[in-house]
Amino acid sequence: MVKVLLALLFIQTLAQAQLNELPACLHIEGRIVDYVTNSPLANAKLYVKSPTNRVKVAQSDATGWFEGDISCTANELIIEKAGYRSQNMPLRQKGESDLTTIAVFIPLLAVERQGKDKPYSQTEQTDYVHRKTASSAEKISKGTEQHSIFMIKDAVLNSPIEARVCFFFTKDSYMDCKESDSNGQVEYDFKEADIVALEVSAVGYQTFAGNLIVDAIDGRVLKHKIQLQRELTVLTVQTTSTSQCKLRADNKEITLSKIPGKPGWFCTYKVRPQLYELVVTDQSRTNRQSITLNNGLNYVQLPKKKVATSTSLSSTVDNTNYSIHSSIALLFSPDSIPMIYFQQGSYLLRSDSQEVLRQVAIYLKAHPNFTLQVTGHTDNVGEERKNKVLSDYRAVVAANFLILQGISESRLNKTGVGSKQPISPNDTEANKALNRRVSLKIINNL
Repeated sequence: MVKVLLALLFIQTLAQAQLNELPACLHIEGRIVDYVTNSPLANAKLYVKSPTNRVKVAQSDATGWFEGDISCTANELIIEKAGYRSQNMPLRQKGESDLTTIAVFIPLLAVERQGKDKPYSQTEQTDYVHRKTASSAEKISKGTEQHSIFMIKDAVLNSPIEARVCFFFTKDSYMDCKESDSNGQVEYDFKEADIVALEVSAVGYQTFAGNLIVDAIDGRVLKHKIQLQRELTVLTVQTTSTSQCKLRADNKEITLSKIPGKPGWFCTYKVRPQLYELVVTDQSRTNRQSITLNNGLNYVQLPKKKVATSTSLSSTVDNTNYSIHSSIALLFSPDSIPMIYFQQGSYLLRSDSQEVLRQVAIYLKAHPNFTLQVTGHTDNVGEERKNKVLSDYRAVVAANFLILQGISESRLNKTGVGSKQPISPNDTEANKALNRRVSLKIINNL
């Protein structure tokens, strides 16, 4: 066993060393901040992911500052910190050997701690037993409900979001999904105490996977705010240290913040992918340019010398290098779609699973006569009845993600088979992990 562990460690170390030796295309530095308060966050870890490896490249210090080199083969930047939701930033790079330096702010959103009568992140779930007393039972009369109003908000802008909210009831193994109104509100009546799992999804946002402890059914009306974290869009601008940078769109103005310790660097993450007017003022001269921001990292480099006129701005706008979801080639064969894997007991989609599903959505949109079989699976740990329910949830979560990408629900065949169809022996943790999956099969209906 010791020899095996040493061999695995050697292979892992070798793979990391090989990735680190690859030429770097991007030197990224900046500050990790709280998504809402903008305060710096220490001990946040940054990883880059290539098609075959995941390697740590930096960690923020006490001031939130970090620096690291990203290899030309890396396709995703991942930021993690205890007590915060992980942040993923897909990267598309040209693979050129010239090293580009970019300074940025990267925000993280704090997780919601476990508590009664409020939604909280599934990662914060601990053991909990409902109160069951004669006095409380006597207070529950027939027809009594707990009426809850869920308000879905943008974590930064605090604006309402039209979203889909799915409720998973653990006692009855039952699921119910509701669409919010135009104000981002969903109303629901809970009829018995339970720990209810929630999945909140919206186009352009990372899915929220949480729980809600419904502790007592006493006729109360409760309001719950659920914050969604947008797929990160960042604009960073390099210009003169005396400049001021602003974005304008829809009669609104967004001021870019100076990056401490980096004169001439300005950044904002409080933007959406759309067309903006970039306004740069240097002393008495104002220059304007229309730019289109895409999901991911957008970089603009302005000349440090004065330009000839006040109406024209000569600049380099490099959206395609670091944007995502634009003209992405399929990363798999339609006859062999990668499995989507899950943590033990979880139905939360990982970032790599979401990318697979986006690719599948692209393919299905290009082939409108095709349908998709979505099958959920589990390992053999626990009761088979619960495993069947969990496998159903996994299939539904994957299908819901595809629906958010614009795929009609009628083209998706969903089913869960529990632990009945393993692809690996359930004898080790590594093998069990291979069975915690959703399989996807494209069906040609012609």
